[in-house]
Amino acid sequence: MLLTLLLLTVSAVADEPFDTIPDSSDGKPEAGDAPDEVTGDPGAASEEGAALPEIKEPGATENAEARNSDSAEAPPAAPQTFVAEVEAARAVYFAQGPDLAGPSFEALVERIEAGEVAPEESVLLAYAYLGEIRYLTGDQAAAWDTFERLLQRRPDHVLSPYHHPAEVIAWFELVRRQLEQRAEPPDPT
Repeated sequence: MLLTLLLLTVSAVADEPFDTIPDSSDGKPEAGDAPDEVTGDPGAASEEGAALPEIKEPGATENAEARNSDSAEAPPAAPQTFVAEVEAARAVYFAQGPDLAGPSFEALVERIEAGEVAPEESVLLAYAYLGEIRYLTGDQAAAWDTFERLLQRRPDHVLSPYHHPAEVIAWFELVRRQLEQRAEPPDPT
């Protein structure tokens, strides 16, 4: 939970542009706070009115003029990693419920099925939470299908009782038993 809050805080801060780091209550940097750009000496930039080095936004392009032109199209946002998106969707699920988190998990699973490569643990989480959301919102057939696809990826996967309701785990295990029965070869006698 703390990691999720940290990720959300970092992503919110990273989305806000900044030019300098304020060091005083009025938001203006104090003289002497910034080191000299060339030497790194903190006292070298201490003269009143000395310019502070510009701090660029992470991921800023070299062609700032093109970015700030009268173009009708906004620059694309820096993509989050799949892992971070899974964690953000889980945070929405736990804070706001399955109805709001469902579309995020659906999009993540669609990306995986379209061929996107992502860490297997995050892929399994996306399938597990999508199946859970579908079950809890009353679409048991879709939950069955989602859990079946998860178990096809990793037949030994287990849902944690610390993170998933007992009724969802029971449904998941029912899917597992059904797949195991289909996979068993017929008795030769």
